[in-house]
Amino acid sequence: RAPRGSTEYAARVPTTTTQRPGRPHNPTPELGIQSGPAVTPPPCTPPRSPNRRPAR
Repeated sequence: RAPRGSTEYAARVPTTTTQRPGRPHNPTPELGIQSGPAVTPPPCTPPRSPNRRPAR
């Protein structure tokens, strides 16, 4: 289960950059769904952490 997460994450990064310039029509919906949730957690975690501390 550990290697699966690593391969999926690494495959998402290069796939989005290679398919984006190639065919932004087909890979847009497929990669857009995977790229959305994959890039949302990292940027959403930092802003939420500092916000929760002062809110308490």
